[in-house]
Amino acid sequence: MKPLLKTIGKPGVFYSLLFFIVIANAFDAICTISWVQAGVAVEANPLMAFLLDQSAALFFCVKMSVVILAVGILYSRRHDRLAKALVIPVVLVYAVILVMHLRVMGFPVL
Repeated sequence: MKPLLKTIGKPGVFYSLLFFIVIANAFDAICTISWVQAGVAVEANPLMAFLLDQSAALFFCVKMSVVILAVGILYSRRHDRLAKALVIPVVLVYAVILVMHLRVMGFPVL
């Protein structure tokens, strides 16, 4: 784990992972809005489902705001080992979510 944390600790790598999290979140939100409105999916999070029922824009803004706030906190703590360690599972979860979205869209991934 130490070599991985050392690599993530490099400024360019850490910033790139934070950027990936924000972009992946936006892609996830857009896919979720599209599929829920098309009737092929449901939002699993009850709070986010309520927001999506109110407005797609509200859903998107809240989803983005929460993630940007979390990324901001990670960025502010970028020199802490814990912040570097927390980025790993978040990136992995978003990578899995992206693969799932792309597969549903018909792209041959993994």
